Formats: sequence, C-alpha cells, structure tokens
Amino acid sequence: MDKTDMAGGEGATRDVRFVYATELDSQKARVFRNEDTAWYLKWNSGDIAAEASKLAAAEGGKIALVKYYGIRMAIFDSYPNILSLKEVGADYVYVPWVNMIVLLVLLFFVIWAGVKIRRTFRSAKAKFSGRPPAS
Repeated sequence: MDKTDMAGGEGATRDVRFVYATELDSQKARVFRNEDTAWYLKWNSGDIAAEASKLAAAEGGKIALVKYYGIRMAIFDSYPNILSLKEVGADYVYVPWVNMIVLLVLLFFVIWAGVKIRRTFRSAKAKFSGRPPAS
C-alpha cells in the first residue's frame, strides 16, 4: 500500500492511498483507491488503510470482503474506491440483502407509478371521448 498526494488545483492536494489485493477465485491482481469522499459519507480512509496493512501483514495473508464503487479505467488512470474492508472466513458467502430490498422497493414503486399513470390516461381518454372510464 502506498500514499500519494494528488494536486487538485490551486495548490490544493488530496490524500489518496492505494490498496493492492488478489481476487480469491481468479488470483487476478486488483488495485483499489482509498480516498475520503463526501458523496458516500466516507471519512475513514486512514482506518481502512490500517486494516488493509494488518490483514496483509498477517501470516499467510487474510481474506477480506471489500465493498467499493467505481470501475477500473486504465486509459483515465482511475481506480475503484474502497468503502469498507473487513476480515471474513474462507467459507464466507456474501449476500447483498440491503441491495435486494432497495431494488424490490424501487420495483414496487415503478409498478405503482405505472398503474397510476395508466389510470390517469384512461380516465382522461374517457373524459374526452364521452365513454365511462374502464376499471
């Protein structure tokens, strides 16, 4: 893991740390950016860097669950940013319960809105055509 000060314009700098990892299944090397960001309410990049160093220094290495956002784009020299990092066992299976619940709520909202819009258009059509609205 290394730390870089990146120029942000007019003398401002921002602290960017990098975490190097290996995917468990494919053994592919991965690089993650570890930077504080207000968009995701993340101000603990120092703690995440310390946790990554601790896990890497352990004998034989440790397995960690990394939550991140973004994609790797080599042409723009951009890396995904780590949101959280925690040690897990080798038999750990991640199930994104929160994501599934949020998507279900959004699905129900879209269906509800579609029904409301369809009823509104049907009643408007019936009002202007002189026929009673269909239920």
